[in-house]
Amino acid sequence: MREINRRLSAFEREEVVLQNPPFMSRKGNCLDNSVMENLFGLLKSKLLYLREFSSIEEFRIDLEKYMDYYKNKRMKAKLKGLSPVQYRIQSPTAALLQILSDFLGAEQLSG
Repeated sequence: MREINRRLSAFEREEVVLQNPPFMSRKGNCLDNSVMENLFGLLKSKLLYLREFSSIEEFRIDLEKYMDYYKNKRMKAKLKGLSPVQYRIQSPTAALLQILSDFLGAEQLSG
């Protein structure tokens, strides 16, 4: 909250809080940040700590390359050996085929 030199009424305090909502969804619960915290940890260990960069521009270029690798080329066992992008592309198709298979029966899909 911004520093205010006078005492605020309850209504004014609520208005200030609504204009500047807290970052976390619930007090003391940071589970919604866990994905980003994991990504930042990977970035530090795989990119930042491995070498020294001579400029911000050089870091930015390497960061873009790493993010391309992270999203498009990195294979995960959890994602059936696919990259995150490949998994997202095939996932709706695979889910639809599973639903059709369950609904129609596997023998009707193969014929």
